[in-house]
Amino acid sequence: SFDDEEYRNQNKNVKITVLKNKTSIKASNLVKYYKNSTKLSVKLLDNNKKPLKSKTVKIRIAGKTYSKTTNSKGIATFAINQKVGTYSVKISFNGDKTYQSSSKTIKVYVKSAKLTTKTKKIHRKSYFVATLKDKNGKAIKKTKVKFKLNGKTYTRTTNNKGIAKLKITVKIGTYKIKTSFKSTKIYGATVFTNKIKVLR
Repeated sequence: SFDDEEYRNQNKNVKITVLKNKTSIKASNLVKYYKNSTKLSVKLLDNNKKPLKSKTVKIRIAGKTYSKTTNSKGIATFAINQKVGTYSVKISFNGDKTYQSSSKTIKVYVKSAKLTTKTKKIHRKSYFVATLKDKNGKAIKKTKVKFKLNGKTYTRTTNNKGIAKLKITVKIGTYKIKTSFKSTKIYGATVFTNKIKVLR
């Protein structure tokens, strides 16, 4: 029996290892426009590919770290407010008593709409032309573009080809013309300045 002397004086330490469940992060490279509302969506999954809710997920972008808690579907969303450029984003879950840590690195591409002008020399009463297109070269139509010339600001709307025109009525000479497009829910703001020479 266990009352025997050989059992009463026996002590032994037993090490029990609790195996944590593996996790994985689901996220894809993101292309967005500057200042628009597109967000980075991150999903945290267990080893059975089931979503993990109420877990803290972090992203590190441009030297800063941001934290969000996953919802009932295991998803955490992050606003991306960086300027135009390409960014490496590290997504991480630090793990807890039940789940192992995991991480993933993706790319975020922040783009602006492409606003172009070609005119350097222009005759009075002809038109200064600006073309607005998205990243795929598709025309952005019915969108307001502003021109600032000789201290005055003019607003024009792009046509079906993404073209906005300003009739030049200033005197002969050389001018700077500022062309701008404000950010919308879809496209980011674009501003640039050209030097034009107005001819007779």
